[in-house]
Amino acid sequence: MVFVGPCLVRDESRFALIRTSLLFVVSDDAPTEYPSVSSDDFSGSKSMVNAIIEKGHRRIAVLTDNNANGKPNYQQRLAGYRASLSDHDIAFNPSFVHSLPVNFGDYLNSSEQLVKRHILPLVQCRASMLAPQPTALFVLSDFLALPTMRVLWNSDIRIPQELSLASYGGWVVTKFMPVSIQSWVQPVRDLLKATISAISCLLHDEPFPKTLTLSRTCTDGGHATAYAISTRRLVVPGYLRAGQSLCTPGRQPD
Repeated sequence: MVFVGPCLVRDESRFALIRTSLLFVVSDDAPTEYPSVSSDDFSGSKSMVNAIIEKGHRRIAVLTDNNANGKPNYQQRLAGYRASLSDHDIAFNPSFVHSLPVNFGDYLNSSEQLVKRHILPLVQCRASMLAPQPTALFVLSDFLALPTMRVLWNSDIRIPQELSLASYGGWVVTKFMPVSIQSWVQPVRDLLKATISAISCLLHDEPFPKTLTLSRTCTDGGHATAYAISTRRLVVPGYLRAGQSLCTPGRQPD
């Protein structure tokens, strides 16, 4: 049985009741003892934040949603965010981390209302607040970036002049927003190839391959490679997709 995306399960012991093999694919909240195929959440997030910092931003907020237990999703992406800040001698500010209790049964409407309540005031009231406010916002999933962009755009917040925006996922639709969103891409074809390989290994009771050559061609002309971090965990690398949603603070976009 293959689970794709968030599990949204509060009691992980329930998985033990399933008598067939389980494989979790890009499931940030999956139990770690089960086989999985994931994207390079830590290094991908770190690379994305590096790109934001290279534009001159030092006050970077991060936005995510909560899992079934009320904790922030995408812990490895949050760790990558913090690692990038540390590498650039930028102090971590807990008030810049926003985790929304989104209703997954009504995601778009629920997330829009929460973004209006918690994120919009950061931009609209920035000039009147005593504490320095973020100049950039890193949204940890494209699923949340879509309603975030919608709220900001409909509120006449200029992206990226008033707030730079970046996301994680690389959904094609984010290229065709009013402003194309710069994003770290999770390559679907590569994830599919790694998943098929993992399923074959599980069926034959074999360990996952140490490396797996993927079809995507890298900038150096070679092929991307998935790698195993254990005998039952494969990681698929992503890549940075440029967009128009980032610019130097206080300047027009490139």
